[in-house]
Amino acid sequence: MLNMASYKATTSALFVFRKPVNELRKNLGLPLIHRGKHVIFPPECAAYPVLHAISPALMRRPSDWVPQAEMTGFWYMPKTKTPLSQELETFIAAGDKPVFIGFGSMVSSSPQTLVQIITDALDQTGLRAVVAKGWAGLDLEGNGQIMCIDSVPYDALFPRMAAVVHHGGIGTTATGLRAGVPSIIVPFFGDQPFWGWHVAAAGVGPDSIPRSRLTSSRLASALRRATTDPLMQNAARDMGVSLESEQGVENAINSLSRLIRTNCAEAAINS
Repeated sequence: MLNMASYKATTSALFVFRKPVNELRKNLGLPLIHRGKHVIFPPECAAYPVLHAISPALMRRPSDWVPQAEMTGFWYMPKTKTPLSQELETFIAAGDKPVFIGFGSMVSSSPQTLVQIITDALDQTGLRAVVAKGWAGLDLEGNGQIMCIDSVPYDALFPRMAAVVHHGGIGTTATGLRAGVPSIIVPFFGDQPFWGWHVAAAGVGPDSIPRSRLTSSRLASALRRATTDPLMQNAARDMGVSLESEQGVENAINSLSRLIRTNCAEAAINS
């Protein structure tokens, strides 16, 4: 019941996009829509194809999905050619592999508390860390063991880390998994707990730690396991190899091409 309710809530929220969609539909000579769910499921398309940019290596295709729902694999941008800064390269090379900690666009009502939790966890583990300041403003004092950074290409940084700690947004999750290192998910809201559960279930990271329950001891425990458990490290490495060979963007393009060819053929027959 809760699952069905979540679908209703999501499609109702799409009502805010009705105006721009109707402007496009008007230009295409299509009738206007009046319900939120028709934003992505127009009434004239009962069997509308849906491409899910999710890897079956992380999540098995649900058995109750409709046939037109496809899992293409993750969609990755071409790997960045921008090198890491010399300062960051020097820090990474100065000792054991560091861990990454950052929460992207997530904000915190108490950034200093979050900074203290991270600092204490690193003190407890003795690990080196690259900390992304992000929207939460994680500005830790550098002590030779910690380096704070602003924006950096994750696909260039993550493979150089011993483990990655982040909020569990699907984009960051996919990039972390592709890097082949264990992931520690600290979900804030939304779909992030869902991805944290799947990461743990796949054995490529410890159990997620909700932001509301994050403590230095819990973070330290997760960091220790992620950086010392050979089974988890091997599973993460295998996941990375699997995702490297996955062609999510190509699969999506091929699916769209088939749809266009089919529709063009039907239009030619009807004309």
